[in-house]
Formats: sequence, structure tokens, C-alpha cells
Amino acid sequence: GFGSLGEWLMVQSLDVTTGKQLDLLTRQNTMIVNVAERLPVVRTIDGQTQVLVAGPLAKGSGYRLALFSVGLDGSEAKVVESQSVKAEDWVIDGNGNAVAEIDYDNQIKRWSLRIKGPDGFWKDVVSRDAPIDAPEVAGLTPDGTGIVYQDIDRDDYDVVSLKDGSSMGKFMGGQAGSLLVDPLTDRVIGVSKPSAGPEYTF
Repeated sequence: GFGSLGEWLMVQSLDVTTGKQLDLLTRQNTMIVNVAERLPVVRTIDGQTQVLVAGPLAKGSGYRLALFSVGLDGSEAKVVESQSVKAEDWVIDGNGNAVAEIDYDNQIKRWSLRIKGPDGFWKDVVSRDAPIDAPEVAGLTPDGTGIVYQDIDRDDYDVVSLKDGSSMGKFMGGQAGSLLVDPLTDRVIGVSKPSAGPEYTF
């Protein structure tokens, strides 16, 4: 089986002109059902709308979480990422590329942020023991060169380089608050602080 008992998302497209509704993942022969682990990500690539969906992929006698890309017409989904059995999510840039992967090893309660090395394989750049809480990845830096994440029990945000995984210091000089993320590019574009306003810094 895959996952646990609970509510699961189904991915559909609705043509607002014709009223036609379509299950997007039913033509993918490796899918067990039209199921998504989380909300889909939408990108426009070469003028075409692509929907990126994290869902179960059949591997051997079991399933693992994979990232699929499918058009709004429900054409056969393509597997974008499926290397890791511990993958939980991906950071997807404005061109629809998975540029970072978030893994969690449930057996040893270990969280990892991964980027792709020159060989095309994912490598850990930040890892934490996370039996209860885990770091949270916000998205890409405004220039797209790094990943912004919030460490365990921290209010501010750190940045790690997409090029080599090195630390790039604190995001926006260590300002704390809620981050504002562009949904079309996954880039962090500012910080919102609670105040009478609230106050936004871009």
C-alpha cells in the first residue's frame, strides 16, 4: 500500500468555457489512482500550462512518492523525479524543474534537504535529526541561486546555495516574520511582519 488512512486529493482540470471536467492522472499507466500527496504546482513552459503533481509511483512490489508533470488536456503524465524512496516534497523553479528535494527517513527520524550534484543525483546539503519537528523549506531566493529554509526552533531563515550546498548566510539579514512566496516561481519575494499594518518588506 501507499500512505495512511485519511483524506486524499484528486487532481482535476475544469474548462471554464465548456464546463468539461477531467481527471488529470488517469492516463498515467504507473499510477494506481488519480491521487496527489499535496496541492499541485502550475507552471507555464514554452507557452504550455503544465501541472506538477506529487503522487504514488509503482516501483517493484511497492510504491514511492514521485513528481509527475501533466498537461491540462490529461495527456500521459511524465515522471519528473522518482530517485529517492524517502522523498516528501520538491522545490520547483519557474521553468518546472525540481531544483531541491526534501527527504525524511521515518525509521531514524532524519530530515534532509538535497540538491542535484554534477552527476545528476541528489545529495544531502542540510540534515537534521527530527523526531518531532523538522525544518521548513520556504522556496528559492529572489535571484533563484539558493534555497531558503527555517531551521528547527528558529524564527529567522537560512539560505543554502543551489550550486554547491554551501551556506549563504541569513535571508534578508536575519529578519523574522512570515515569508511571501511567488506561486509561479517558488521564489521568496519578501517578509510580512505582524504590526498594525501588517508591515511588508520586499
